[in-house]
Amino acid sequence: MVDDPIPISLVSHLLFCPRRAWLEAAGEKTDTMQMASGTSDHSRVHDPSTARGSELRAIDVGHPEWGVVGRIDAA
Repeated sequence: MVDDPIPISLVSHLLFCPRRAWLEAAGEKTDTMQMASGTSDHSRVHDPSTARGSELRAIDVGHPEWGVVGRIDAA
């Protein structure tokens, strides 16, 4: 078991852009126009008044042996 798990999103960032993953791991903000657009489009998922009411909006996941944690949610 890993003492300090890493966010699953960091794995995704590493696959998409290793530089961005490194910056995120170092605590740097890496907001871009694409990130802002995605965040805006995605915000309705976390608001029960705009989300699809009968569907789960988010599930917390993790794997203690792999040392990753995160949240998987609808887009």
